[in-house]
Parts: sequence; structure tokens; C-alpha cells
Amino acid sequence: SLNPLVTFQQSGNVGIGTVAPLSKLGVLGNLSVGATYGAFAAPTSGMAIEGNVGIGTTGPGGLLEVSQSDTKYGIISRSDSANTTFGGQYPQLALRNLNTTSNNMAEIIFQSNDSLGNLGTYGAIRNVITNHADGSETGDLYLQSSLNGALTNAVTIKGSGNVGIGTTSPGTKLHVYENINAENVPVLTLQNWGAGGDNVGSNLTFKFVNNHQASIMGAHIGGGYSYLAF
Repeated sequence: SLNPLVTFQQSGNVGIGTVAPLSKLGVLGNLSVGATYGAFAAPTSGMAIEGNVGIGTTGPGGLLEVSQSDTKYGIISRSDSANTTFGGQYPQLALRNLNTTSNNMAEIIFQSNDSLGNLGTYGAIRNVITNHADGSETGDLYLQSSLNGALTNAVTIKGSGNVGIGTTSPGTKLHVYENINAENVPVLTLQNWGAGGDNVGSNLTFKFVNNHQASIMGAHIGGGYSYLAF
């Protein structure tokens, strides 16, 4: 008997490799789309697309553009089994820059229109790969915010674990930098807004081995007075 290559149903559904398509186009197997991709085999039960893909838009500006005017959003889900091991099989989003040039980057940017309708970038998460050597792979992470139309590095996390606020070259585990030539400019604020009244304060605690610690405490004692204790 002959096996049908293409099935056309009265409903308008078309099947390739199946005689019972339930969609406008049902393909049993893989699919390649594009000027040159059509000559290559797509992944098993998968699809290979050469050009831009638009979901919710007819004019995608990149390889993949997802657009929606209401409250819908993208979801990455995995529910087959629990996995609590770092690097295990759980939902992931991978941005890959496979070029091994030093200081190569990958980033996520957050964009919106300004008041004139011009597309602008209002924040970014950037990863800079500083060492590609096998066994010595190192990358820095930058959290960027936007001020007056320009992106600035708000928080820097070095591969060493050092964190910088206001600096991209932290020399300690936490390095806070400010460059304002003025008096009474707070650089670090510890705030306790509890409703307990007098003797409500905030602590800065230093911990050492064997559970030893030292603290700097500031508190409000009432009558418009505060104190600082070491």
C-alpha cells in the first residue's frame, strides 16, 4: 500500500508525515526552514530556522523577538523531578559567547521607549569573561543602572568574590566608593525604623573565629539625643 506523503483535510489542516493533523500544519518529524537551512537536517523532532523568528510580532528585529501588549510573559518550566544540586537539571537560561577572546561579554539589557518614542536602555546585567583557560575560567558580573540617559556600573562582582559599589575595581570583599567633594554626604546607611521608641538602634558587627565578635552600635535614647557605642 502507498503511504501518503502529504495529507490535506477538508478542515484545511495539512499533515506531513501524518494523516491526522490537528493543526493548520502538522509535521511528524523534524523541520528545516531557510534559504540554506532547507538543505540540512534539523534536530530529531525539532526545528531549525535560518532567519528571524517573531512570536506576537510580524517584524522581529533579532533572531528571536517576543512581543505582547497585555500581561502575558515568557515561562521556562521543568517539573519532571526535583534537583537541588548546583549545575543540575533545573530551568536555566543560557547566554553563550563562544569566542575565547579575553574580556568577551554577554549581557541582558532592559529597554523601553522614552517620552519621544525613542528606544532606550534603562538597565543591564553584564558578564565579562576575563580568563578562558581550562580550569581557570573567570568572569566578572556588572549590574548597571541608567542615569540621565547613560548606563553606569552600579554594582560590580569580581570573579574573586569582591563586591564594589561605585567602583569597578573593588580591592576587598566589600568596597564602597563615592566621589563627592562635600560635607555630610552619607556613603553607608544602617537604618532601623522600628516603632519601639527609645533605645532603638542599628549595629555593624564584625565576626571572627571561635564565635568572637565586636560591634559598633548607634541608637536613639530619646530627648533628641543619640549615642554611638563600640
